[in-house]
Amino acid sequence: MQTVKKRTRYIKVYERILLEQKKLQEELAKIPVDGRRTVPADARKAFKLISDSCYRLAQECNVLVSYPQKAIAGKKVDLGGMLILLPNCKLVTIEQLKEMEERRS
Repeated sequence: MQTVKKRTRYIKVYERILLEQKKLQEELAKIPVDGRRTVPADARKAFKLISDSCYRLAQECNVLVSYPQKAIAGKKVDLGGMLILLPNCKLVTIEQLKEMEERRS
């Protein structure tokens, strides 16, 4: 009897970051924001969710993710661009990280 080896597919770092960003945006959509009239407690809650998400990614993937242009824009929280600090202290965007990981596999 012959055994068949299952091939395990590891999730790449950029895929994990994009998954976390999608979950974060779903959670942020639930917070009632309204531009400058946003209740300060809701603004703190939104920025805490972003901070917690970045912390989870740092623990799981050993990279630091930052949203330096995050802001409350109208009826939603705009994350702006994402920057990723790699373990070798190189600062990259998600597209650059994806390109790097695709070259290595």
